[in-house]
Amino acid sequence: MCIIKKPQLKEGADMSIGHKIKSARIAKGYTQEELGQMLGVQKSAIAKYESGRVVNIKRSTLKKISEILDIKPSELISEEKEISTVTENDLKVALFGSLDEVTDEMWEEVKNFAEFVKNKNKK
Repeated sequence: MCIIKKPQLKEGADMSIGHKIKSARIAKGYTQEELGQMLGVQKSAIAKYESGRVVNIKRSTLKKISEILDIKPSELISEEKEISTVTENDLKVALFGSLDEVTDEMWEEVKNFAEFVKNKNKK
């Protein structure tokens, strides 16, 4: 049995943009250095974003971060308590350990099996 659980911040926790970036980065399994490389900035810049030392992050940077972390830009700037979006890629990584190993045929089989199990319990 595979349980998919993303890191989430506790109720009432500070949900600043920096905390949301950190939470989403950890959920994707990236280090600060990896996110920095994908974004084209130093690891220290990511640390500053996450800690709140940089508060006026450019919109273009937020857009790039949201694309890399596979979340909506509005999720970064909203007042919501947690980031809880699980993407198809998240599921593939959870089930297969890597996106590299998942073919379209394999993914279709997984979806068909899930549908089979769902319908089996309805009878």
